[in-house]
Amino acid sequence: MVVVMVVVVVVVVVVVVVVVVVVVVVVVVVVVVVVVVVVVVVVVVVVVVVVVVVAVAVAGAGAGAAAAAAAAAGAVAVAVAIAVVYNEIMWLSVFADY
Repeated sequence: MVVVMVVVVVVVVVVVVVVVVVVVVVVVVVVVVVVVVVVVVVVVVVVVVVVVVVAVAVAGAGAGAAAAAAAAAGAVAVAVAIAVVYNEIMWLSVFADY
């Protein structure tokens, strides 16, 4: 009787551990997918903003202003991309602790 109870307890513990591991893996995969999607969306938005700024500058003020606008837009784009990637890395590090 005791052996049967021990076997049942061991089986229950193993099942619980497996379920917890599967849930954690699924959560981590979902978080990674969300991070990748957010980074891709940010990169696309940044590229669109740079293209629009350069197009407006070219249409409105000539090559010199276009170059200045492109440089400014590029600097902003890089800063935004770095901030977003850093933020996502920090979120991933929070989940990595578990």
